[in-house]
Amino acid sequence: MAKKYTNFSRLWVQLALVSSNMLIGSGLWASGGSSVKSCLLPLGCDPVIPRVIGELNCSDIDECSGIVESDKYPGVFWVHNDSDNRRFAPGGESIENWNHDTESRPRIFPITEHGKLITPKESSQDFKPGVLIDNAINDDWEDIAYDNKGNIILGDFGNNANARKDLAFYIVPEPDPFTNKPAWASKKIPFHYPDQKAFPPDRRNFDAEALFFAHGKIYVLTKHRSDTYTKLYRLDSESTDSSNELTLLDRFDVRGQVTGADASKDGSMLAVLTYSAIWVFKLQDGSDHFFDGEVLWLPVSVGKAEAICFTDPKTLLIVSEDGLIYEVCLSQMQVLKPQKPPVCA
Repeated sequence: MAKKYTNFSRLWVQLALVSSNMLIGSGLWASGGSSVKSCLLPLGCDPVIPRVIGELNCSDIDECSGIVESDKYPGVFWVHNDSDNRRFAPGGESIENWNHDTESRPRIFPITEHGKLITPKESSQDFKPGVLIDNAINDDWEDIAYDNKGNIILGDFGNNANARKDLAFYIVPEPDPFTNKPAWASKKIPFHYPDQKAFPPDRRNFDAEALFFAHGKIYVLTKHRSDTYTKLYRLDSESTDSSNELTLLDRFDVRGQVTGADASKDGSMLAVLTYSAIWVFKLQDGSDHFFDGEVLWLPVSVGKAEAICFTDPKTLLIVSEDGLIYEVCLSQMQVLKPQKPPVCA
């Protein structure tokens, strides 16, 4: 089970909140000549340990990095592992030259909301858990989403060193979780950030672990190592022959590092997970100005967690890397007032 915060940890969190609130109030957290949207956080809030409703029961899911609910199969959720040791075969041989062994190819796993692996109705003796994505490589899959055409979207954009030039989305027609048939990516969409000019840059703010789909578009939220912001990008073209430049939309100070995200089915809410809190942004006008609407916030203690999704408009699931599944109700969260600091020169 998740560990409770110590008094020292609580003190550290409160000091961090005081310092960040002071910086925001003074406008010092706006950088590069443009403002960063933010909220003042309440002091004296202990992290909440959400209710545990299940645990992953499959040892093959050893580092869950994303979760999304199926639209087609009621009660089914898809999860996947983080960067994968199956990119290379034994001895270090590249998978591109060793693609006949099914164990060397990446998989997505169908589970119930309580973590039970969904297995085929009929399976052979050498059955391997999960569904193979036959023509994909898990270089560093960090999140998963579901579009409005019955496709699963996989974000191969983990970029700890900020040096990758092969970031991509895989678009996979949703497979049947009750059969043992492999899936096939219908396309791979390469992309790049419009504001990254060096690989790696001095400020390492081009990693990403969060992906969501809303209003017919794919969105990415970055994970920063030089500050506590996240940047929101949108994919506006889907060329498979050349790299697509994302559109930078906005920035927000999440007081940490973004590790996962999901949008509600109607696109009116965005849930964002960090290592220490959950943020929910509620749209007011049907646009994609997610950071301009009502903001909900809840500090949480769930260990290292990188997977979050909506189960309905009032409920979220979080999966930690140790396999615990937590449930969070939006009614538990505090409403914050967005505050836009002055622009710094």
